Amino acid sequence: EGADYQNITHSQGDRMTLTQRKRGRSYTVTEALLDGTKYREIETGMRNLGEILFRTRARDVSHQRLRFGFSAPYVDSEGTTRPNGIANQTTEPIFDDTHTMASGTTYDNELADTALGEVALRNLHDLTTAFIDEDGFRVPWGATGEKILVTGSDIPINHVAQRLTSQEWQMDSAQRNVNIFRGQFRHLPIFFVETDAEGIPDTTSAKYYWILDPTYMKRFAIFGDLMKPKLSGPFEDDFNGGLLWRAKTRYDFGVQAAHIGAGSAATT
Repeated sequence: EGADYQNITHSQGDRMTLTQRKRGRSYTVTEALLDGTKYREIETGMRNLGEILFRTRARDVSHQRLRFGFSAPYVDSEGTTRPNGIANQTTEPIFDDTHTMASGTTYDNELADTALGEVALRNLHDLTTAFIDEDGFRVPWGATGEKILVTGSDIPINHVAQRLTSQEWQMDSAQRNVNIFRGQFRHLPIFFVETDAEGIPDTTSAKYYWILDPTYMKRFAIFGDLMKPKLSGPFEDDFNGGLLWRAKTRYDFGVQAAHIGAGSAATT
């Protein structure tokens, strides 16, 4: 009685760098297309003008949060080096084995190069039980709702992921033990996680996989939709004697805390 309140100062352990992207595309319906009644070509060009911006956004967000999530900086499709660091020193990747918080404590959310399977998924999930926040409290990762197992579109790894998350019995058990991952994880293949900076398929990230918590993704994986892909025009094209159409989009994104999940940069 009569004692002072116990005051605790909140310590911000993670820092975020938001990256803003501005994308634009243009398409000209030339005089030759109009005079030749090339309506199919015109329709294809007009449709692709908007679709390419949606695919570009999907590529950028997949790359920043997942594909290059094991690197502090990465080089984007324009050849620009983008900061992708997180945590107290902003030099640690989103997925790293020694995340350093402001208190000096560390936690791990990166599994060593291991092929996706029952043991690997169990070990990856085990990392999430040791998450701590910037004030030293344990993070109740995956406490509400289902968790997500994310892969690329590689066929063999997709088959493994589907069996892990959907079949009733363990895939590698001769005793037909119950599959504990069924109902806990939902498999979500994301197309652009197995592409290079240009969006071209590559073998480096084909076997990568992650487990994510939708609740923490909503809180800490920031996406600012500043301008949806928007078509404008037509404008007179003085150089080609046709009609010029334009589309543009603007958005920013970043990850505020590495508690969104755990991942493995597997190669097999």
